[in-house]
This record gives sequence, C-alpha cells and structure tokens, in this order.
Amino acid sequence: MSSELKRFVFDALLAENGLAQLSAQGISVRGPTQLPNSIAIDEVGFSPRLVHQASAMSSVFAAFYCLENAVRELITERLISRRGTDWWETAVSAKIKTAVERLREKESTNRYHTPRSSVLIGYTLFGNLAQLIIANWDDFFRSIPRSVMDQFTLQ
Repeated sequence: MSSELKRFVFDALLAENGLAQLSAQGISVRGPTQLPNSIAIDEVGFSPRLVHQASAMSSVFAAFYCLENAVRELITERLISRRGTDWWETAVSAKIKTAVERLREKESTNRYHTPRSSVLIGYTLFGNLAQLIIANWDDFFRSIPRSVMDQFTLQ
C-alpha cells in the first residue's frame, strides 16, 4: 500500500473518530449529503486498470441497486395493502428473518459501514425477495407473470 493511501486511510479514521465524538456530545455532524457522480479515486494511487474496471462496473451496480430496491418497494406496498403494517411478522419465513438479522448484526459491527436500511426488508437479499414473493404468491400473482417467477426456485 502506498504511503499516500495509508495517510488517506489514517486521516479518514481520525476524522470518523472525531465526528463520532461530536455526535456523542449531541452535536449534529451528519446532515444530508450529496455525493458527486464520480470520485477521483485515481488520485489515491490505484492502478488505471482497477479504476477503469470500477468505472465500468458502476453502471451495473446502479442498475442492480435500482432493480433490487424496486422489488423491495413492490413487496412492501403489496403486503402492506394485503396483510397490514405487521406484514413482516405474518408473511416472512423464519429462515429469511434469521438471515436478515444475521446480516444486520454483521454490518452493525463495522462502524465504517453506512447502515443499509432503516427497514428490515432492506437487509433481504435478492434471492430471498423472490422466495418471499413465491411464498406469498396469492398476493402477487396478478402483477407478476408466472413465467418470470418460474425462473426462481425455492431453496
């Protein structure tokens, strides 16, 4: 690791610690932020090949992120309207709930990881979303063609 990268990481850790101390004292330090569309990571010392590959993958990540969260929104809206606000308790299997809780706990131990979501379905992985739809098929069959759902299998 280059000395510039080490210094960058060390400075970030110090800044994070300082912000955490201010926050603990009740001082608001994290308002809404808007990140730039691209970050100049090439200035940190990564190879041009890695920077190019990351740039190429960013559109794939954005598309998958949108798809995954659109499915989460569909599930949430449909199950709230059909099952009520306690749909998570009544419509989600114990297996999926356990997986979600494990992921939440794992991510909460890393203080540098931004919280994924404020709702439990935000921690549900894509394959589990398909399982959730299939398990509650009566609530979804009018809006999703069966041929689409046949591509997923329950595990």
